[in-house]
Amino acid sequence: NAEETEEDIDIIAEQTRRADDHKDRGNEHMSKKEYELALHQYNEAVHVSPAGPNSHVYYSNRAAAHCYLARYESASDDCRTS
Repeated sequence: NAEETEEDIDIIAEQTRRADDHKDRGNEHMSKKEYELALHQYNEAVHVSPAGPNSHVYYSNRAAAHCYLARYESASDDCRTS
């Protein structure tokens, strides 16, 4: 059904936009060395869009935040998922 497909595309686009907003906020926190706050935003991005077109970026960024917090096993898990 073409109508459902368009609706699905719209939903994915909205999820991606929301997740990218969280990623951008996380990036701002990373630049200020606010790693826990960054991690929270990247968690939200992954939650909103766990398998979307940009999810690999959310997992990679979250892995970097985990590294700064010396949570290396979590960072490694996110790298594999990415």
